[in-house]
Amino acid sequence: MATMLSIPEAADVLGVTPRWVRRAIFERRLAYVKLGHLVRIDADDVRALIEAGRVAAHTGAAARR
Repeated sequence: MATMLSIPEAADVLGVTPRWVRRAIFERRLAYVKLGHLVRIDADDVRALIEAGRVAAHTGAAARR
C-alpha cells in the first residue's frame, strides 16, 4: 500500500508551505485523494512532482562559459 501524506507532511517533504501544496492541488499540479473531509497525497506523486521539476546539470566545457 502506498504511503499517504497529509498536506503539512507533503509540505515538509517538498520544503514549501502548506499553502503552496493546497495551491498545487487546486491547480491540478499535484494529485490527491479525498477521504471524506481529509485530503491525502501519495508519496509517489510528491516524488513525481520533484522529478518533473528536475533540471539536469551541464557538464564539460560548455558549462564553464
